[in-house]
Amino acid sequence: MAKKKSKKDKGPKPILPKEIAGIKVPKKLRKQSGKIAEIARNPVVAELVAVGLAAFAAGMRDHKARPANAPEAPQPPEAPKAPKAPNAPKAAPKAPRAPRTPRKPGTAA
Repeated sequence: MAKKKSKKDKGPKPILPKEIAGIKVPKKLRKQSGKIAEIARNPVVAELVAVGLAAFAAGMRDHKARPANAPEAPQPPEAPKAPKAPNAPKAAPKAPRAPRTPRKPGTAA
């Protein structure tokens, strides 16, 4: 026969404290910490976590650290635009538009 679970057996024991470095840890996260630790003990998961941490560390090492408030690198000034030729013909002025007639109420556009 299969062993019956008692009501008191709720899974692995939580391992996180209520506070870490003065920061409160949410109750849901504290209760799930035991399950997370149990999963992390699996050799395949532990290997994936190690590879992920190594990749993250390599990325941080290669990335240049820059303060968040540092200004962007100055852009080179734009080249001056060529002046317009003085004897270039000007565009002809547009003819004025005829005024619109108001629509009659009840008619479609």
